[in-house]
Amino acid sequence: MDDKQSILDVRAKTEDGKQVNLEIQVSNKHDMAKRSLYYSSKMYEEQLEEGALYMTLQKVISSCRN
Repeated sequence: MDDKQSILDVRAKTEDGKQVNLEIQVSNKHDMAKRSLYYSSKMYEEQLEEGALYMTLQKVISSCRN
């Protein structure tokens, strides 16, 4: 109950395998840049199995505007 929870608003995958993170905010929480970076890194982390090569990672697309 007291832990942070990470929920992407929209997570999409393009036909060529790129992952896209779309965040939708109705109010300014003043932490979107850090949250966007965290979600992007999580999308990379979820792609790797133990011993996998980093070169197998698919691109992740994320943007943030303050």
